[in-house]
Order: sequence, then C-alpha cells, then structure tokens
Amino acid sequence: MPPRNVLPKPVQRPHPPIWMSGTQPESAVLAGERGIGFMHFSLSDPFRDGREGALLPGHALAIYFMHYNFVRIHQTLRCTPAMEVGVTDKLWSLDDMAALVEASEESA
Repeated sequence: MPPRNVLPKPVQRPHPPIWMSGTQPESAVLAGERGIGFMHFSLSDPFRDGREGALLPGHALAIYFMHYNFVRIHQTLRCTPAMEVGVTDKLWSLDDMAALVEASEESA
C-alpha cells in the first residue's frame, strides 16, 4: 500500500499517549525500554517468566505511577503532579527513581 496523507493533521501537543499490546514478556520489556504503555492480552503473567528479579505486575504499575507523578512534566500544570501538590520541590529523573529502588532493596 502506498503512503497516504492523513488529513486533518492532529493538533494535540504533545501527541496522545502511545500504547502497544502483546502476549510475551519480551514485548513488555520492549515497551518499558521505549517508555510507552503496555497492554497484555493473555491469561498468563507477562512478567513472571522464571527470571530472577523479574518484575511483577504491581511493580510495573508502581514504576508507571512514579514516573507519571514525579518525572513527567504535564503540559497543563507545567510541572509534575507531585510538585503541583507540594510532595516534592524538584523534578525527579529516572536515576532518582532507580536510586530509590536500590535504597529500598538494601534496607530489605
């Protein structure tokens, strides 16, 4: 099929969130590496594949919500939700999130 021009052009900035679906753990990892949402369509658990330290679904949700509230600047707020409500006064990075996880693992 040849390329087609799509009209009218989308005007939303930033573009709507991108999601992908899959049935394999590798698909979930790929989505995480690319920073996009993942919808799992299967009766199995996408993160329980026998690997040591594999993510559980609750961990994936926690990472998503942490990024959404502490790392991602929202267009309408012009800051993160956590900054807006006074939970933190700084913009977090993925390194900050990783350090928090490492600190909690060391204390456990």
